Amino acid sequence: AGAGLWLATPQIARLYEQPGLQPVLHILTAGLFFIPFNSIRLALLQREMRFDALLWIDLASALANATVSILLATLGYGFVGLAWAGFASIIVTMALCRCVRVSAPIGRPAFAEWRAVSAFGGASLLVNLIIRLGTQAPALIVGKTLGMQATGLLSRATSMADLLQTLARQSIGPAILPDIARKLREGRDISDDYLRAITYASVVTLTVAGFLMLEARPLIQLLFGPNWIAAAPLVQIFSVSALFLPLVIFNAPFLTATGHITLQLRTAALCGPAKVGAWLLAAPYGIAVAAWAAVGAQLLNLTILSVLLAGVLHIDCRRIAAALARGVPVAGIALAPAALMQAFDLAARCGNTAALLCAGVSCGLAWLIGLCLCRHPLRAELAIAASAAHHAWNARRAR
Repeated sequence: AGAGLWLATPQIARLYEQPGLQPVLHILTAGLFFIPFNSIRLALLQREMRFDALLWIDLASALANATVSILLATLGYGFVGLAWAGFASIIVTMALCRCVRVSAPIGRPAFAEWRAVSAFGGASLLVNLIIRLGTQAPALIVGKTLGMQATGLLSRATSMADLLQTLARQSIGPAILPDIARKLREGRDISDDYLRAITYASVVTLTVAGFLMLEARPLIQLLFGPNWIAAAPLVQIFSVSALFLPLVIFNAPFLTATGHITLQLRTAALCGPAKVGAWLLAAPYGIAVAAWAAVGAQLLNLTILSVLLAGVLHIDCRRIAAALARGVPVAGIALAPAALMQAFDLAARCGNTAALLCAGVSCGLAWLIGLCLCRHPLRAELAIAASAAHHAWNARRAR
C-alpha cells in the first residue's frame, strides 16, 4: 500500500492541481513502512491492559508531533512541517515500543493459523478500510467539487465536532475491547455492561453535543479565528451525530469482542458506500446540504448496527433507546444556563471569550446538579471516584 501510494503521488497532485501535495504525500507515505513495527506490541499492551505504558508512549508521540510541527513551522516549512511532525511521532512510537516488554512471546512469523487469522483479520481489515474511506472521502469530494476553501471549512468543522469522539475513542476505546473479551472468556454476560456503558456515556455526550450546537460560533472564533466563522453551521450539523456518540463508541467493540466481525462487514459494505454516495450526490448543492446527507447516512449505519447488536446480546432495542434517553433531562438542565446567556446576548456585553467561559463553567455546575436531581446512575460512580481520590490524597499526605 505504501509503495503504491508513493508511486501515485504525482497523479494525485495533478488531480487536485496542487503541486504541494506531492512532498507531503511522500512524507506521510513513508510512515506506512514503520507502522507495522508498532502495531503488534501496541495490541499486546492493550490486551494486557498496560495503560501505564500506553500512556507514556502516547504522551511521547504527541510531544514529538507538537515539538516538530511548531519548530518546523517557525523555520518556515509550512504545511510540510506538519507532515514531518506526523512522521516523527511514528518513529518515536516505534522506538518506545521496542523498549517495553510484553508478557506474550513474539516469535517468528508462521502460517500455522493462517486460516483463522485471515477469516477474522481479513474481515476486520475490510471494515476498517470502508470506515476510513467514509472518513476521508468527504474532504476528497469537497476538495474536487467545491474547492480548497470549502475543504478548509469542512476540516475545521469536523475537527471541532469530532473532538469528543476522538477523546472517547482514545481514552475509553482501548479499555473496552480487552475488558469485554476477558469477561466473555470467563463466561460472563455482557448485556448489562453494554446498557450501563450507553447510560453513562449518553449523559456526557448529549450535554457536550448540545453545548457545541449552542456555542459553535464563539468556539470557532476562539480556536480558529474570525476567518473561519462560516464553519460554525457545519459544526452544528455534525453535532447531531454526536448526540448518538455512545452507539459509535460501543457498538463496534462489543460486536468485535463477541466475534461477529462479519456483521460489521455487511453493515459497513452497505452504509459505507451510502455515505460516500451522499457526499457525491449532495456536494454540488453546497457543503451544508452534503453535511446533512452524511449525517443521515451515519444515523442509518448506527441504527442497523444497534439492531444487530441487540440481537447478539439478546437486548430489546427499546432498552437501548431508554439508556440513551436517560441522559436527556440532565443535558436539559446543564444546557439551560448557556441557552439563557444566548438569549440575553451575553457575548455582546462582555466579549466572546468571557461569555464562553461563563457558559462552560455554568453548564458544568448545572450538569452536576442535574445528575443529583435526576438521580442518574453516573452520580454514584463519580462519588466512588471522588472518595478514592480523597483517600489517595490523604494517604500521600500521611507519608
